[in-house]
Amino acid sequence: MRYAFLILVIFSVCTYSQKCDSLYDNREFVLARECSEGMLSSVNTADDSAKFLVLSSLSSYLLEDYNKAAQTFDQLLTVKPDYVLDSMTIPPEIVALFEGRRQKVAVVPAKKSLLNYAPLGIGQIIQGKRRGWLYAAAAVAGLAVNAAAYNIRKSERLSDGTYSDANRAAQYYSVQQGAFYGLFLGTAIVSTIDAVLSDSGKQ
Repeated sequence: MRYAFLILVIFSVCTYSQKCDSLYDNREFVLARECSEGMLSSVNTADDSAKFLVLSSLSSYLLEDYNKAAQTFDQLLTVKPDYVLDSMTIPPEIVALFEGRRQKVAVVPAKKSLLNYAPLGIGQIIQGKRRGWLYAAAAVAGLAVNAAAYNIRKSERLSDGTYSDANRAAQYYSVQQGAFYGLFLGTAIVSTIDAVLSDSGKQ
């Protein structure tokens, strides 16, 4: 069933790709651009996205919408930074615009938020890493156990400050300390290191 669905998706993309190409070849650039932009939300690969982005950019340029053409070329270079236009079939002025956009995109450094390195799984979640939720769950569990152990010890404390069962109180104190320093703070430290390494591409 899954393979049948994939075949259907591929067939649909190929069919609409031919339709967009046909509109472009017939110099119906407005419709060709609309067709290409409409397909971008349906494709799953960088190659398919690049194909429709190129067609959209060419259509915009030939409609003399140069700003739109430049913006779409920027999108293309984000999807495929090494993409090269076919200078044998595409007018040199369009190739020049594309290469000019490549230079501008290349010199703009990507801005990274400090939140990418936030502890307790926040950094991983922002980076789109699923393990961020595991870190967050571990941190919450650590605080929950710490609070539970503290409340139990507090409930067993006598008016003179001593405990009805000193050994039991000591055990809960150990659990309380372990949950906070071991689980909560340990998760904070490990998740921060992991967030830095993950964001730098080492994980």
